[in-house]
Amino acid sequence: MQPRRSCACTWPFGAAVISLAVLVALTHLLFTPLFPSPFDYFQQSNQSLDDDWVVDLDLSDQLPPNLNGSVTYRGAPWKPEISRWLAGCGSSSFPVEIVEVARIVKTTVMDREFAIRIWDNADVFMDMLGNHVRWHCNWSATSQLLKIVHLGNGSPAKTRDPESTDWTKVDIDNIFSTNASKPGWCNMDPHDAYASKFKIKENCNCPYDGTSGLLCEIPTMCSCLNQCSGRGHCHGGFCQGRHYKIECVNRIYSGDNRTHWTEQLYGAQMALYESILASPHRTLNGEEADFFYVPVLDSCIITRADDAPHFSNKERDFRRCFMALDYYKKAYDHIVEQYPYWNRSSGRDHMWFFSWDEGACCAPKEIWNSMMLVHWGNTNTKHKNSTTAYWPDNWDSIPSERRGNHPCFDPKKDLVLPAWKVPNPRAVRLKLWARPRIDRKTLFYFNGNLGPGYKHGRPENSYSMGLRQKLADEFGSTPNKEGKFGKQQTPNVIVTSLKSPTYYEEMASSLFCGVLPGDGWSGRMEDSMLNGCIPVIIQDGICLPYENVLNYNSFAVRILEDDIPNLVSILQQYNETVIEHMLSNVRSIWQRFLYRDSILLEAIRQRELFSKDDDWALEFSKLGDDDVFATFIQVLHFKLHNDPWRRTLRRQYETGLPKACT
Repeated sequence: MQPRRSCACTWPFGAAVISLAVLVALTHLLFTPLFPSPFDYFQQSNQSLDDDWVVDLDLSDQLPPNLNGSVTYRGAPWKPEISRWLAGCGSSSFPVEIVEVARIVKTTVMDREFAIRIWDNADVFMDMLGNHVRWHCNWSATSQLLKIVHLGNGSPAKTRDPESTDWTKVDIDNIFSTNASKPGWCNMDPHDAYASKFKIKENCNCPYDGTSGLLCEIPTMCSCLNQCSGRGHCHGGFCQGRHYKIECVNRIYSGDNRTHWTEQLYGAQMALYESILASPHRTLNGEEADFFYVPVLDSCIITRADDAPHFSNKERDFRRCFMALDYYKKAYDHIVEQYPYWNRSSGRDHMWFFSWDEGACCAPKEIWNSMMLVHWGNTNTKHKNSTTAYWPDNWDSIPSERRGNHPCFDPKKDLVLPAWKVPNPRAVRLKLWARPRIDRKTLFYFNGNLGPGYKHGRPENSYSMGLRQKLADEFGSTPNKEGKFGKQQTPNVIVTSLKSPTYYEEMASSLFCGVLPGDGWSGRMEDSMLNGCIPVIIQDGICLPYENVLNYNSFAVRILEDDIPNLVSILQQYNETVIEHMLSNVRSIWQRFLYRDSILLEAIRQRELFSKDDDWALEFSKLGDDDVFATFIQVLHFKLHNDPWRRTLRRQYETGLPKACT
């Protein structure tokens, strides 16, 4: 596993000797931004993004912004105040050896680290891992090599040996026949099954985790968060739980226990949680914690909402948003009743991850002071109501006494994280993100569901807030149901609903790629970045990953929804110098949209079983450290030192310390 970095500056900044460790990008020649930001809408409502982000360290002379207003740190074009702080923070790091279980992980820390705690979730959070997590604080002026032993929750339990399936005995962990006319166990002869003498879907199916083969006759490993840290029995997707094998998790296991990555839409929730669990920033001591991560996995409950009777969703008129709100509210009640830390900050130092389509739109009012981690960054400054076309997710009818009147996303305190994307070793090997300008012949590319006008399109006119439909009406490059193309069909513009087996290569051959919503968020921003295509964002007032901390003008284009008919003429205004600069920035930060850390944690686990690494493990181990998790840590660390509430808390803490500690 590659070294991680943790950033924490010595106090006071004025006494620190600053050495600038900044990766300077190519000469920045971007013009002043011509096109809108989602924060234009936010600021029109008399709210400022920057009032609370005060920087103690002035590096403006050493690190002036480029012409489009960004300052580069570790290859990424951050907003100036954040980049300067991170650059000044990077001067006094040193190596530390962290011991977790029996595995040594190298990292770097500074004179003061920060800590996250993950709440004990045994009672509420679907019986997931009961772990506390932190960021360790070391206030000493001189630091030494540090060893942190992860004690977990009690003694390690012996993992149960694989068991053969006994079809003669009723076992609720095995699978019934799916043929309604032949209820009972799936007791076909295996020889007949593999000789294709019956139809699997009509007689048997194997949806549950932990089994493989046509008759579920091959026991396999289940997929669990950090595989229960090697301390317990992973059963049905949880440490003693149950779920369908492809739901909720970002990986399953084949019959020989090889990792198979899934396309689970909400897999980022599992990836982030696993990275925190394995991070040197975690603690078992809530008194040391700077942040508290609450491991409520809505990705697990949302995907089972319709057919899991014990969730009682029928009582909520099958509204998934109501169920999600109740789920988070129960977690809040548990924390307030069982732990003292919430009231200390009114929840400001707590973090909740909402990974599903409507994100924190359905957050209960009690937790809104906290930091929301989401994929859907709707500030509700233009689109003020629920935007989804999927009726069970519509949150407009949630009473204000339960939801309050908060937006779906507040850029002053929340963070949009990238969505999970299946590891693609071929794309990494071919370096699709680095494909040069000369090989990008297509001006604009968008491939996806275009609504009711196209074959297999979503039937609702409100799907994607009508934006994909509007784009297709203007620039559709394949015929709709009526045989018509877009009104402005252009040879080097592709807008199609036809699925392509070479989707990623086509994006890597394009200059600009469309980023439009689906039912809530879509993964088009991630697709664009991972394939080196300049994102063209068309969703007013809706923030994309890291948009409140990175300078999007340096690597992305925003076009107003009303300007869709002018798309081509707007893109043609960008000259080659600007395009090369934007492509360079995309190449510098593409990995920040990738969950490399979580992928490599799985590679370590697989290495304990097999002598040879899979292709994905080999390719991803060659990449650098600055992935989603590293960016997440950097943002949290900036917030820790620059949030006004935290500055007040820090001053109160330092007032009571001996002078040598301040």
